[in-house]
Amino acid sequence: MGFVLPQPGNPDFAMMIGGEHPDKRPVLPKGGVAIYDAFGNIQKLIATGIVVDVGARTITTTAGGWVLNGPATINGNLQVNGNITASGVITDSDGNNGA
Repeated sequence: MGFVLPQPGNPDFAMMIGGEHPDKRPVLPKGGVAIYDAFGNIQKLIATGIVVDVGARTITTTAGGWVLNGPATINGNLQVNGNITASGVITDSDGNNGA
């Protein structure tokens, strides 16, 4: 689906804009909106929050919190006002075992 517009002054040529294939369109809940590309990257605005999926790494934001899937890197300082719970190994890269 898309729009085909004739080139002004040259009826032998036309431009197609806004093309997409219905089978490749993301499935969204009613009222949802998405911006997506041919590589599978997608940003979805849905009633429960926002989902950003880039290269199979996702960020989901809802009124209840954020969920990051995939490796995450923080460049800079991190301040936590609350508890930290870890279900895996915590690695201390400077060798002082967390001191």
